[in-house]
Amino acid sequence: MVLVPNFMRYLLFFTSVFCLLAACGSTGQEPVPEGQSRLIFTEFVLQAHTQELGAAQTDLGVHAFSEEVVFTLQAEETGEETVLLLDLNRIAQNPSLILPRGEYRFTLRSPEEALSPFLPVQGEGKIQLNTPELRFIPELESRHGLFTVAAQNVASPPRWLGAGEAVSFGRKADYFLLYAKEGQRGRMEVEETIRGGVLRRDLQAAAFRHAHFEILAPEAPGAAVQLAPAAFITETEEIRLPGSLPGSYSPEIVRDLEEEVRESSGLAFFGGSFWTVNDSGNENIVYQLDPETSLVQRRVRVENAPNIDWESLAQDEQYLYIGDFGNNNGVRQDLVIQRVAQSDLLASTSVQATPIRFRYPDQTDFSFRPNAHDFDCEAFFYRDGMLHLFTKNWLTETTRYYRIPAEPGEHVAELVGEFEVNGLITGADVNVRTGDAVLIGYRLQGLSSQVFVVLLRGYREHVFDGEQHRMVLGSPATLGQTEAIQLLVDNRGKISSESFRAGIFQIPGRWIRFDFSDFL
Repeated sequence: MVLVPNFMRYLLFFTSVFCLLAACGSTGQEPVPEGQSRLIFTEFVLQAHTQELGAAQTDLGVHAFSEEVVFTLQAEETGEETVLLLDLNRIAQNPSLILPRGEYRFTLRSPEEALSPFLPVQGEGKIQLNTPELRFIPELESRHGLFTVAAQNVASPPRWLGAGEAVSFGRKADYFLLYAKEGQRGRMEVEETIRGGVLRRDLQAAAFRHAHFEILAPEAPGAAVQLAPAAFITETEEIRLPGSLPGSYSPEIVRDLEEEVRESSGLAFFGGSFWTVNDSGNENIVYQLDPETSLVQRRVRVENAPNIDWESLAQDEQYLYIGDFGNNNGVRQDLVIQRVAQSDLLASTSVQATPIRFRYPDQTDFSFRPNAHDFDCEAFFYRDGMLHLFTKNWLTETTRYYRIPAEPGEHVAELVGEFEVNGLITGADVNVRTGDAVLIGYRLQGLSSQVFVVLLRGYREHVFDGEQHRMVLGSPATLGQTEAIQLLVDNRGKISSESFRAGIFQIPGRWIRFDFSDFL
């Protein structure tokens, strides 16, 4: 991020306000009759509505304003109103308006929408006309922030998705722009031309804040900050798309896991800590871990949820989801995801869970088939109100992708599709800001056994509808049997593996650090 923090209290926009009345647009100056005044617009002041923020001394032409800003004057003595339509974008001959002398109340308002290709502004106050001529400088305020995307390497106008609507960005010169009212949350989707994929960013608008995005090829020079709209604080993000991806990557083993979490099967991160659970045969406890050392800090028991086979963790902004859907033998008809409030986990050592029950629409055979069926599951994540599950298919070494609502109740999982992964999927996570996802798993082939990840990026409709790249991380003999992965917003994170026996050797569970920022 590049921050432009150059402040001043007000910004004078030296732009003439173009009056749409023919009388105001004449080039000559009519004489001012006795007892009247000429009102002249030459500039205006733009300021934030809640705080005194000023501007970097930069290009004033970045902003786009409505061509139908309503300016109303009302005489205090007579109540008579004069209404003009102003175009704040036009630099033209200074308009003027001749009025009887006296005190006036004015309002100036442009159409205000939550999402707009123009910067909504408003202002009000009083004017005292008691001289032959008054140069009027209204103080205007706004409650909007700005998002821009450089047009280079962008196939079509970006879209803002939120609250059930999709709004396209406007185009100005060589960039796309959209103003959003403070507090508005949405997801920006950009169709890029370098890889032919879709980039995503989850955004929240703040008044007088500007976020600018540049999409760059792998070897392209760094883009200079070209857009710094006046009166806004600008942050620029260069989204440099990865080039060809390697077939292997070596993560860093930080340490062995402690004995009481040696069967770690899921990871989550909130409250400044990682959280994990053990799988079947262990207690119904959620463990809070030190984010660097993985040492156990606290233990929280989920009183009303037995650990039949806890295999994965997922999270949203409010809840932790515990996936009790491990099904090695293929016989389970009690698959459930336990939902626990994060605030309860942070505040207590004993919590209650709410169940989300589900079944697969395509499983009809529940006979006992240990590690010889395709209805085991050890991986899921939360995204957009849904829980996204990825099966561990013992027979085919594929994964089936299901979705269920993240709401308590009984659900039939929606089957999205089945995909080749050439191994057994044991963990999954998603970058909550970009939507890029990662699966982790292993393939057991004796001395050729391997731990791998599948990177999922640039998708349009669902995570397998884009680029899929399989990357080997190493051997289970070194890394352990990898069971969980947590992907943070900077595309770095942690992997946990559980202890297992390889021949005469007992491989401990590991705490592993990775950095995928060059790949996602």
